[in-house]
Amino acid sequence: MVKYDHFLAPDFISEFANLVLYYDTHKSSFNPSFFEECEAFRNLVGMGVGILPYVHQAVTNHEIGISLISGWSGLIQKIVGETDYDIPSEIKNKANLMCVHVKDWLEQRGTVLDETLDAKTFREDLQGKYDLVKPI
Repeated sequence: MVKYDHFLAPDFISEFANLVLYYDTHKSSFNPSFFEECEAFRNLVGMGVGILPYVHQAVTNHEIGISLISGWSGLIQKIVGETDYDIPSEIKNKANLMCVHVKDWLEQRGTVLDETLDAKTFREDLQGKYDLVKPI
């Protein structure tokens, strides 16, 4: 379990919102390097392993997790490396199974937030930001 970081969490939410906006405006040109071309994605990668508990919170929320599952999975792979994280070929392109895989992978490594009022507030803030910027 990881303690809530009052500095990192708001930055994560801000870059998350930018990632959602990028996805919505560029999804018609989706390609293998789609997320890597996004500044918000690169900023999230630059935040390092400290954001993994917040990624866990995002993928645990079905609506948010499913909407960006390729991005979450790619983000983890960029942060920890391809040798430490991989999506099994039999679940690639199966969003629900990929969400479960990402969530389980993060939980097995203990990269989840302590369940505190801060974690609850983070989930509410994440959902609120998503509701503001999500695709219509």
